[in-house]
Amino acid sequence: MARPAPMRQLPQIAHVDVNCFYASAERAFNPALEGRPVVVLSNNDGCAVTRSPEAKRLGIALGEPWFKLAPRAREWGLVALSSNYELYGDISARVMELLGRFSAWLEVYSIDEAFLGVKGTPAELLELGGQMKAAVRRNVGVPVCVGIAPTKTLAKLANKWAKNNPAFDGVCHWESVPAAARERLMRSLSVIEIWGVAARLTTRLNALGIHSILDLARADPVMIRDRFSVVMMRTVLELQGTPCIPMEEERIGRDQLIFSRSFSTPLTSAAGFRQVLSVYGQQASARLAGTDCRRSSSPRSLAPRTSTPGTSRSPRSAWSCRCRRRIR
Repeated sequence: MARPAPMRQLPQIAHVDVNCFYASAERAFNPALEGRPVVVLSNNDGCAVTRSPEAKRLGIALGEPWFKLAPRAREWGLVALSSNYELYGDISARVMELLGRFSAWLEVYSIDEAFLGVKGTPAELLELGGQMKAAVRRNVGVPVCVGIAPTKTLAKLANKWAKNNPAFDGVCHWESVPAAARERLMRSLSVIEIWGVAARLTTRLNALGIHSILDLARADPVMIRDRFSVVMMRTVLELQGTPCIPMEEERIGRDQLIFSRSFSTPLTSAAGFRQVLSVYGQQASARLAGTDCRRSSSPRSLAPRTSTPGTSRSPRSAWSCRCRRRIR
């Protein structure tokens, strides 16, 4: 009697993204913030740059100025925290190092998200996604969602779906979802929800009758290339399941390095500018030196670690040494 053919283990891409990263990092070191609405403010506490799910349910918009939120903060029980980039960089480095144990191919895309090359049957990939989610939560203390698909663009879309649909429990394997359900999702989402499509490009696509993600996925790639660009054509092909955006290799050097801060008060004197430029120059030099010292030859990571350069403090000291604003 013939044996059944084994299921093919096709290469896939996993996209792992930390939920509400800055707020989650704060909660990792202060569990008392769990369940409370939390916003993390920009430099000099100007506006909300990260909102916890509870804060989002209050209707707080991304980028909303703090002076508008402050009068109702006590009524809402809103906790507002000054940003602590040393802490966020350390948490990010821990997450990426942990994810590197699950795959030999890791691309750190930003401070709170990464792509991994994975392989396995649908059941194995779902199990792997659950293991990554549980490991990050257990060992680092932050929640993540995982999207797995044949292409980067679909993996990011699967991750977005996992975040917004509790039925997935934070892990979505694109090809395990029935085709009809995938089609309904793509029909319901505007093209602006796609990775790399911004407002101006959305307007141009709408002029061609392309309004939803499904419309874009069904578009002719050659026509899109002629009307827009090769980059946009790759997006269409990725939506159709053809990998066109490869895992990035490690960059040996940076094209630029920026250290920027907003001024709390206007600077009007030459002496003030000299003092500020001196401090910023020292910080930028420390960041550059830290980047050079931390370059690793490890084959697990295809991109530089996202830990914050120029600091040797532990996360706990980074947590405690900064002056934090908190509204209870």
